[in-house]
Amino acid sequence: MNESTFQRKQLQFLTSVWPQRVVRLDQLQYAGSNVFRMGDLELPATAEFVDSFDRLIGLNARQKQAVREASGEEGLTNFRNYLDVADNISEAKRVVLVASPKTRQLVSVRALANRYIPPQLFFEFAEIVADETGFDIYEMRYSTQADPRITISFSNPHSHPLNLGRGEDFLTDGIFIEWRPEGGGLGDYYVRLVCTNGQTVRDTHRDYSLYQLGTDDIRKIKELLKGKEFFAAGVEEFASLMRTAERTRISLSEMGKAHNALLSAGVAPQLANDLLHYPDAVKAYQERNLYCKGDERQLVGPTTIWDAYNELTAFATHTDLWAPHDIRRADVANAAWRLLSKEPDIQTYCNIFE
Repeated sequence: MNESTFQRKQLQFLTSVWPQRVVRLDQLQYAGSNVFRMGDLELPATAEFVDSFDRLIGLNARQKQAVREASGEEGLTNFRNYLDVADNISEAKRVVLVASPKTRQLVSVRALANRYIPPQLFFEFAEIVADETGFDIYEMRYSTQADPRITISFSNPHSHPLNLGRGEDFLTDGIFIEWRPEGGGLGDYYVRLVCTNGQTVRDTHRDYSLYQLGTDDIRKIKELLKGKEFFAAGVEEFASLMRTAERTRISLSEMGKAHNALLSAGVAPQLANDLLHYPDAVKAYQERNLYCKGDERQLVGPTTIWDAYNELTAFATHTDLWAPHDIRRADVANAAWRLLSKEPDIQTYCNIFE
């Protein structure tokens, strides 16, 4: 991607992204009927926004139902505002609000861990990363609406194949950075050869979280990127996770989370089942009267974690359902990385007594 293309994509994002505003959570007071007050303003909201707001103040569905039955909608409104104020007494939470310019409704609320990073500053940071590493900006994926985010990938012009000792080569040293209203991250990716005809998949994982981009933060990241340890550690970690995943069976709980990640990305239920076979596995246990939703972490699935990981990464890389730069490819790739990097539910043991 050349400089003019990158600048054009920046402009496309900045002119189409939905409006955002940083406020203290206790500035919002619920007025009823999915409407909030902030000072003299009345702000209509979607039902999804209200649910997200409730989660931030610690109000769950069971509590809402109990209060509603005891005190009606007015009682629930008062209880919601009480929790909002009480939750912010010791330290006020700062959140990012996202609004739809079409419906003029609040559609999303995200808690800030530190400081809000404006997208303009994130784009400046991307140029710093390119300058410090000598890498080329390879692609930019983004979403501009209720869930605004950006992923920028950098390719190493001097990448070289690296063999991990199991017959699969890696083209290494790719970097990506990501932005969301509540924070971002920095990570590396590998392009992995998966068969002799040259087909590849892209493996990504985050190495560093970004919650602010002050001068000191940028200096630390520059130092991180200059060190060879950043890339060496990433390769070593991936190799270790890969070996564990190859010999570890997947649990139904892990299958379900990966299946739901596909559904959240808009994949049709039947296609999601064809890829991971989660509903099929649930049905197989149900037919033997062995299924309980609460026991899914102890129920062994039909494949290994590595098999499921490969299905997800291959789909994220090669599906023709989405445009090449669709942000949903990154969503599925991130779900694959979460599956690979978590502590497995099903532990593998050496047992000489069976």
